[in-house]
Formats: sequence, structure tokens, C-alpha cells
Amino acid sequence: MQEVRDYCSSKFDLSEEDMRATIPSGGNLFCNRVSWTQTYLKKAGLIANPERAVVVITPLGEKVLDDKTKLTLDFVK
Repeated sequence: MQEVRDYCSSKFDLSEEDMRATIPSGGNLFCNRVSWTQTYLKKAGLIANPERAVVVITPLGEKVLDDKTKLTLDFVK
């Protein structure tokens, strides 16, 4: 997931301040959001974890990308 976080922080041009933001419990906000995103995408069948520390897009995930479907929380739920 570190690679995913690195890619996302670069893709969205996040500042150091963005990367240091915390949630009320003290955890890192960005890491928390990436983790929840992974949870929702996995539950929706769009990604899978075939083994520890490996995340892959599923055929359904590829179809959603090909269709250029807007991924919102409501869609994933």
C-alpha cells in the first residue's frame, strides 16, 4: 500500500502539510483515507488482494475503468 500512497500523493500533488494532517484519534488522515478507499473498492469487487501486500484490479474493476464510470462512494457501496 505504500506504493499506492506514494502514487496517489504524487498524482494529486499533495503538499507536505496535506501529508502530515491527522484525524482526531491522531492517525494520519491521508493513510486513513487510502485504507478506507481500499476497503470499499475491495468490498465492491473492484480490487483484490491475492496475497499479502499485493493489490490487483479485478476484471470488474477494469470494466468500470473502461466504461469511465465515475467512482463515487455511493457507486462503490
